[in-house]
Amino acid sequence: MLKSFLILILLWFLTINISESIDLHWCYKKTFKVSNYYSVISWQKFYYKWSFYKEKKLNWNWIHWASWKTVFNGMIAATKNYKFWTKIYFPWLWVGQVEDRWNAIVNSGKRWEKYDRIDIWVWQWDEALMRALSFWKQVRVWYICPPMKKLKVWFNYSSFPIFKNFFKKTIWGIWMYLWRKDNWVVTLQNYLRVLWYFHYYKSTWYFGSITKQAVAKFQKDNGIKTNYYGYF
Repeated sequence: MLKSFLILILLWFLTINISESIDLHWCYKKTFKVSNYYSVISWQKFYYKWSFYKEKKLNWNWIHWASWKTVFNGMIAATKNYKFWTKIYFPWLWVGQVEDRWNAIVNSGKRWEKYDRIDIWVWQWDEALMRALSFWKQVRVWYICPPMKKLKVWFNYSSFPIFKNFFKKTIWGIWMYLWRKDNWVVTLQNYLRVLWYFHYYKSTWYFGSITKQAVAKFQKDNGIKTNYYGYF
């Protein structure tokens, strides 16, 4: 009981201090669809897009971004109607600053998006990729604030937790198809093995006919109706 009370007091104290440093009277609320991105390194253990070169193309140049600033903690990618240096207050995450653009970040009404998209840079290497994929895409209400020189721009990356047993227990909406060969195939096969659908004694990294049959059986047994049985 005492521990819970102390935690509540600490959270209240943090909220008061943040509110004092940010005059929310000059800010306005905005609903965003938020995702994370990161800087790719050539010797990572795995990549979201299978290879270093495809990953680099997805995440652009990891040294300089659209504003030509070098990467920094607190950097955000947003659409052009959010000018560079625009600051966005993220309750419990701290403050970010718009310094980047890219094609996947669009305004509401485009590409079937209901809200404006923003992307938060969450550092580099495998850990940052796992952090980004664990966060995935979330709808959040945050505050857009006018420029304030005293406002520290940074994020507490521990507020973007990585899922436990990242590879073994977590599957994302990634298009899996015949002849694909990468870490996501291993993840899918491990998952299907736990559920007693994939009976091969080890993961193959290869999405072949055995994996396709296992996926199709899982879909049918669990009443998942799809026009693409055997694909995930």
